[in-house]
Amino acid sequence: MAGDTFEELLKSGAASAAGGRWARAAAEFARAVALDPSAAAAHYNLGVALQKLGRLDDAAAALREAVRLAPSLAAAHNSLGSVLRDAGAPEEALAGYRRAAELAPADARYAANVGTALHDLGRVDEAVASFDHALRLDPDYARGRAHRALSLLLAGDYARGLADYEARPVGQTAAAAARGPAWDGSDPSGKTIQLHGEQGLGDTIQFVRYAPLLAARGATVAVQCPAPLVRLLRESLPPRGVSGVFAEGEPPPSYDVHCPLPGLPYRFGTRVKTIPADVPYLAAPADRVAAWRARAAGDAAAPAGRALRVGLVWAGGNSHPNDRRRSAPLAAFEPLAAVPGVRLYSLQKGERAAALRNAPGWAPQDWGAAFDDFADTAAAIESLDLVISVDTSVAHLAGALGRPVWTLLPFAPDWRWLLGRADSPWYPTMRLFRQPRPGDWSAVVRDVQLALTEVAARRGDA
Repeated sequence: MAGDTFEELLKSGAASAAGGRWARAAAEFARAVALDPSAAAAHYNLGVALQKLGRLDDAAAALREAVRLAPSLAAAHNSLGSVLRDAGAPEEALAGYRRAAELAPADARYAANVGTALHDLGRVDEAVASFDHALRLDPDYARGRAHRALSLLLAGDYARGLADYEARPVGQTAAAAARGPAWDGSDPSGKTIQLHGEQGLGDTIQFVRYAPLLAARGATVAVQCPAPLVRLLRESLPPRGVSGVFAEGEPPPSYDVHCPLPGLPYRFGTRVKTIPADVPYLAAPADRVAAWRARAAGDAAAPAGRALRVGLVWAGGNSHPNDRRRSAPLAAFEPLAAVPGVRLYSLQKGERAAALRNAPGWAPQDWGAAFDDFADTAAAIESLDLVISVDTSVAHLAGALGRPVWTLLPFAPDWRWLLGRADSPWYPTMRLFRQPRPGDWSAVVRDVQLALTEVAARRGDA
């Protein structure tokens, strides 16, 4: 209302924020700033709301003003660090987090945030030390323990990392499925165990390798998974001893105990050297493989002779918390189209595939538009010579199928890819290409272009 006072706007903005109405909250805080530009609290609250709306530049400007007006306001320094981290500026984010921790040294949250920025910078040992400090301040701080898990796992310390990983927040889907007692890793013989997804499609593909191992230990195993994976897993898992696969939302069969799929490595006592990596452990339906192979063979646009058919995925789902770092623009991959003897095919699904509509002539042929689910994606992969993908479910799928796959990683990769290596203990047929600097996709694509040129040349000479 036009007559709202400064105090009323702050109060109503706080209520809007508490209800998740961030656009309204931002408008109310902006009006409070207009009434009193010297109020650091108004600028701070405006910055937080703008960050929630994804307006990172505006959020940073508001929070910098809050810090200028109130240099001792630890929360403003911390939120500025958070915005800068989201914006891909980890060094600046670290400075903000460190200042917050200096101003509020007893706050475990700020100490843990220092650790997240150090993790982003690849300074994993320092990150672990920061998380250790946060947990000394608050031994029950689950978020700090879960973040420490990611650094420990990235460093290859699976013994401690998987134990800490049990503190991760469980997704809504897993929480809905998690009724009754959880499996604790004890002898599963004679028990019916329901395994259920918890995170993304890639996580389900990665960890479902453990389902047949449970069956081999005498358990009756059922797997609940996202609908796009049902047909693929029903094709792949029953021949390996799994009794059934059902979609999220379907009534589950009765079971004795349950377990989220990402919790299986901990319960199996996995170490890096003992990762079960017998591939392929997934298989596409034979009729779909035949159909896609026929399509590939009849592709009149493909170069003649021994052309290398390469599937391409440049982006994941934008709901992923790390999507800003892991996904790349389609244009970044243009150098691959110049490699002689190579034909590119898009395996991209979702709204990111819309980039193909306005792409220039070099763009890959769109296969993804014909995919109904991951059984189709798997069948298409079986008809290709190589998959090149950023860190998405398709990279996991190609690895689980035992197909050659090159995975392109951000500077601060997900924990499962470890550090400083070009191979993956999870997927023997995978080769890793890593950013040398945060956000530098051009360097990664140059490395991939050189490697692809060598492979295509060898194929042409064969």
